[in-house]
Amino acid sequence: MYSTWGFGVDRAMVSMTVSGIFQNVNRLSLPVIGVVWYAASRSVNDGDVQGWLIALAALALVILIAGIVFGAMVIRSERLARKVGDVVTRLVGWVSRKIGRDAPADLTDRLLDWRDDARDLIVQRWWQLWLTHLSTTVLNVAMLVAAVRFAGAGADELTLPEIFLAYALVQLVTIIPITNGNIGIAEVAYIAFLVAFTSGSDAITGAVAAGVIVFRLYNWLLVIPVGFVSTAVWRSAWRKKLGYDPFTILAVKYGSSEASAA
Repeated sequence: MYSTWGFGVDRAMVSMTVSGIFQNVNRLSLPVIGVVWYAASRSVNDGDVQGWLIALAALALVILIAGIVFGAMVIRSERLARKVGDVVTRLVGWVSRKIGRDAPADLTDRLLDWRDDARDLIVQRWWQLWLTHLSTTVLNVAMLVAAVRFAGAGADELTLPEIFLAYALVQLVTIIPITNGNIGIAEVAYIAFLVAFTSGSDAITGAVAAGVIVFRLYNWLLVIPVGFVSTAVWRSAWRKKLGYDPFTILAVKYGSSEASAA
């Protein structure tokens, strides 16, 4: 897709990497915001904040600060960027040898080019990236609230700050994907965190579980059809423009039989 829009491989990798960085910054920021909001709501009701919540928020904050500081140092310091490039080159070379592939050439210069492109992209597009991830978060939280309310978990059992905090904590614990789309893991985490804020009765636990399943189904059922339709429109438009299926570009460029079959 990137190639049909005129973007090269390096530019595509930079854009996906920067987007991933903003996504992880968002994931690590949410628990801190969630605990602050939850603590403010609890103080009004003369309640205490559980220690494990503070510990998770503190962990997220430490990782966030460390990541931002390290990233800023790499962007500002060419010397540090070269050291990182040397480490990455050796690591990729070791992995390549282990799986029986040729080790890549020195990646340091490519990392330096990536650093410059990433810096320019962040400076020019930071607010669009931030707004995109903020919008995604707001929509997901709104959908989770609607799902658990629809399933029968009222505001007397689960307040808005509690639902937001549960969502934020799931983003933290699933920041490293173990399964595709964190299927199974995310659902268990959502149920566990949400139930932890309730009375724990069988009725409310069932309602929370039902709400989480509905929420996750909407996550998948809304995105997948849109993806199929978007891909179909894209292929049709470019087939008319190029005279052949754009997926054959991959077959020609990379010799992929799978791409040509698509």
